[in-house]
Amino acid sequence: MLAKDRMADRHSGTIENPSNTPDHDAATNAAHHDHAWWRAEARRVGSDWSTLLARHLGIIAPLAAVTRFLPACDTCGSEPCVNSSFCEQCRRADSRLREERRTGPAESIPQDSDHIPIDALWRALNHGRQRATPQTIIEAIMYCVRERGLAALKEPANLERLMRCDEAAKEQIDRRIAKLVAEGRGP
Repeated sequence: MLAKDRMADRHSGTIENPSNTPDHDAATNAAHHDHAWWRAEARRVGSDWSTLLARHLGIIAPLAAVTRFLPACDTCGSEPCVNSSFCEQCRRADSRLREERRTGPAESIPQDSDHIPIDALWRALNHGRQRATPQTIIEAIMYCVRERGLAALKEPANLERLMRCDEAAKEQIDRRIAKLVAEGRGP
C-alpha cells in the first residue's frame, strides 16, 4: 500500500484509504473540461436541450393525438363543458351584443373626432347610452340639503353629484326642495 493510501486518524492512528475513493488531490489532478467539451458530452449522452425537446415532443404529440385533448369551455371554463346548452345560449347572446356594439357606435362617431378634445368625444360617444340618474345620488343631495340647507348645494361633492344628474333628476330635486321650503322643514 502506498503512503497516499493511508491517512492519520487522530484517535486510533493510521487508517487505510481504499483505492476506489478519490484522494484529496483528485480534483486538482483531473483534467478540467471547457464548455465545448461538456456540450459535446451532453449531446453524446442525449441530455442536451434539442434532444430532450425532441424526446418530449415524440412522447406528447402521439399522446395528444390518441387522447384528443378537449379545450376548456370559453364560457364556463370547465373541461369538458358542464352545461353545453347554457354555454351555447351565452355565446349566442354575446355574439348578438358584439354585433349591436359593432354597428351602433359607428353612426354616433363625430366626423371631426380626431380634432375634438377627448372629453367632448367621450360625451359624444356615450350620450345615447346614458342611464337615468341613480336614486341614491338624488337622496344624497337631499340629505345634505336637509342637514345643512341650500348652502350644501355649493359643496364640491354635491356640485359633482349635480353634474352627473340628468334633467329628470334635477327637476325632482327642485320639486323636493320646494316642498321642504313650503312645509317649513327646509332651508
